[in-house]
Amino acid sequence: MSADEKMKFKDFIFPVNPSVITIAAGRRICRQECAYGTTDIGDFGERLRVVSGEGEFFGQDCMEQFEQLKNTMGGVGRLFIPLQNPMNAVFEKLELKCEDVEGVIRYVFQFVESREKENHAPVQTLYGNEIDCLWDYADRTGTDIDLLVRLNPHIQRPDRPVRENERIYLC
Repeated sequence: MSADEKMKFKDFIFPVNPSVITIAAGRRICRQECAYGTTDIGDFGERLRVVSGEGEFFGQDCMEQFEQLKNTMGGVGRLFIPLQNPMNAVFEKLELKCEDVEGVIRYVFQFVESREKENHAPVQTLYGNEIDCLWDYADRTGTDIDLLVRLNPHIQRPDRPVRENERIYLC
C-alpha cells in the first residue's frame, strides 16, 4: 500500500485519510519483586497492536460518512493503513468531537489487532418448529452438534424441541 492510498476497514474507504494514525506495539512483561532486593521478569510475548488516531469528514454529508464508519463496528475485519501491512482488527472505539464548524466533523478512533480471521460468511439461521431439537437440525444441515450448542447458548437443552420461531444460528 502506498502513501497516496486510502485507509480502509471492511468495506468502508475513508474519503480522507485520518490526520493522525498511531500504531502501538509492545510486549506483555511481568515484574515480580523477590527476596533480597532481586526482581524476576517474565516475558509473556507480544501484545496485540492498537491503531488509534483522529481525522475529519468534510461536506454536507459529513454526518452520513461518520454513520457509515460507525456501522462497520462489530466483528473482525481487514484494516488497511497506508504504508503498513494489512491486519485483522476489531473496531473498538469511535468518538465524535463536536466543533462549531459547519460541514466538518472531527472523530477519534481505535482498532485492536485480532488473531481471528475475518468472517466473510454471512450468519445463517433457521427457526424452531416445536418438533425438532438441535440434534435434528445438526443432522439435517450437516453441522457439528458441538458447534450448534456453542452458537446457540440460549437453547438450554439440545435434546429438547426448539420453541416455534426461536432463532437457531448455524454459523
